[in-house]
Amino acid sequence: MPVDFFKKELESVREGFNSSFGMQDVCDLKSRVSAILAIINLGLIFRKIKKAKNKDDVRNEIKKFMRNRTILNSVFKKFENGQGERRNYRNANINSKTCSTG
Repeated sequence: MPVDFFKKELESVREGFNSSFGMQDVCDLKSRVSAILAIINLGLIFRKIKKAKNKDDVRNEIKKFMRNRTILNSVFKKFENGQGERRNYRNANINSKTCSTG
């Protein structure tokens, strides 16, 4: 797999984070920090893959990258689905940028 693939996937995950968490004033900080740390970890794995001369040397890193990317994308999807469900039941007077800190 070319390095450009991993770069595009990392950018895609960052955009997913921004679309899920970026529009909120208040949110579950624990989830937000966990997502940020996972994205940082993806960036570090990307660097290792990029610097490797032989892709066989970083085969495990590639597997980690793909697994973490899949998990993050599923978390963002579940989060956005949950936000959509909450908005349906919200009072019209409540600002749509807030979520519970639950």
